[in-house]
Amino acid sequence: LMRISTVIITQNSQKFIENCLTSVEPFSDEIIVVDSYSADQTPQMAKSFEKVKFYQRTFDGFITQKNYANSLAKGSHIFSLDSDEVVSKDLQNYFLSNISQLPDAAKIPRLNHIGNFPISAGNWYPEHKLRLWKNGLGYWAGEASHEYLVLNKNIKTITLKENFYHFNHESFKAMKIKSYKYIDLGAKKIVEKSNLLEIFFKMIFNPLIKFIKGYFIKMGFTLGLNGLILEYFIAWETFHKYRKAFLIKIKH
Repeated sequence: LMRISTVIITQNSQKFIENCLTSVEPFSDEIIVVDSYSADQTPQMAKSFEKVKFYQRTFDGFITQKNYANSLAKGSHIFSLDSDEVVSKDLQNYFLSNISQLPDAAKIPRLNHIGNFPISAGNWYPEHKLRLWKNGLGYWAGEASHEYLVLNKNIKTITLKENFYHFNHESFKAMKIKSYKYIDLGAKKIVEKSNLLEIFFKMIFNPLIKFIKGYFIKMGFTLGLNGLILEYFIAWETFHKYRKAFLIKIKH
């Protein structure tokens, strides 16, 4: 009986893929890897794992790629992971101890990292992600970089306390470079949904509210200088998202 199919999509992930696969191997009955024709060592590295079933497909968006990967899974449950994510020892133990009574669906707290520094407080934690569900009961939907899992109605979802780790940014500098893309995407969405006055007020107040919430209420200050930089940065990104939307709105 196949219980857990871990599903991972990859592209040029040689830096992360070994840690990712090593962390899911203990509890996975099969590991489905769908690769978008990586130009690095990702395919060879993935194929070296015994439980990996390796496929390649041209990338046409995260949602279609993930749904295709899910369609290949044979286990009773699907566990979905990105290649720059790693399962903690605690989460491994959870899966191993509950293998015969897994929930219909589970949200799992994601612990983001900047470099090797864990962001265990503030606006980024705990970032609960729906990543485990009964095969056939869910599918990915949404839009670029904001995909989410849609579950069939009346599915009972539990929230676990065991983390998985996300190595999303090498440094604050790398994070800033990446954020320009999110500012553009976010601004477009705001323009569609809000009027000029609303955008103006949110541009003034939302960054401040974000900072107070993350740094003080969600205890970002406990992370020292890194916590301060991160919460300032989240506020900065929020401001620029609304500023860009405001400028687009004025022009039209």
